Amino acid sequence: MKFLGTRNIKYKKLYFQTEILYLILKYIIFNEKFSLKMRLKASLFLSKNKNMLIKFRRRCFLTSRGRGILRFAQLSRIMFREKANFNLLPFLKKTSW
Repeated sequence: MKFLGTRNIKYKKLYFQTEILYLILKYIIFNEKFSLKMRLKASLFLSKNKNMLIKFRRRCFLTSRGRGILRFAQLSRIMFREKANFNLLPFLKKTSW
């Protein structure tokens, strides 16, 4: 399972490298202040480079589990409960369980 976490890290780096260029091209395509020729060039470039769209999955940073992830803690629900039971999460206050 750990290889999924390393592959996900690689995808995140690649996504952040191409994200700015992707957003600029989308801005050019939908902004009518630019000439039609420039907008068509941008849309052609975007359609040729489909590998710019990279989807990566949120994973638990302890177990690399891909399902049941709590966004604010970046933990799976299983690890969150385990850490919460032993009071290892500083941002969580136990009430009555």
